[in-house]
Amino acid sequence: MKTHSISRHASTNVLHAFDYAKYVGRPLDCYVVLACDEKGSGKTAAQICQGVRDRYRAWNINASKRYGIECHSPTYVQTIEDPNGDNPHANWITHMPEVLFAEFLRKLPQWLKKEQGRLRLRDVSVQRVNIETDKTLAKYVVKGVDSHFIDYFHLEEFAEDQGVVKGRRTCVSPSIGRTARRDAGFIPKLHRHEWKKDY
Repeated sequence: MKTHSISRHASTNVLHAFDYAKYVGRPLDCYVVLACDEKGSGKTAAQICQGVRDRYRAWNINASKRYGIECHSPTYVQTIEDPNGDNPHANWITHMPEVLFAEFLRKLPQWLKKEQGRLRLRDVSVQRVNIETDKTLAKYVVKGVDSHFIDYFHLEEFAEDQGVVKGRRTCVSPSIGRTARRDAGFIPKLHRHEWKKDY
């Protein structure tokens, strides 16, 4: 499957997930960019990212136990883009407790190398997110939205063609996805500013 843009529903899911993550006290505070070597690995960027997320999920359980913190299900959103047609990369924003951050930085390049067979210069970039202004980042990572919905999402300053992507273009973890939000009775317009600030 190939896609040329992010659909309205997928964009909504990503944007609402940012709000809900703060609502439940697990804000998306770690921004990762992974450059995926499709040609060298024989995998799609979506497959590479799935493998990295699987490794992250297993590590999250073990590391939480080792550091003595409560283990939550992984909390993240991810979008994949390839605006130039030869450099597919993923925007992956996750909740990362400070106590786990240094180890995450060490592990992440190893996970990517195992998934695609090699690690190139600048394949991994990580930075902390200011959760007070994270909606700017949220809009940035869905900049590849279907052009029919640019005005709908107020993305005039961000929207830009992000090329053709093979496989799953967006991903939201179940912990902050549609079902979790629905089961919690989360209504973005009413609850987006109600943050559980115990992180």
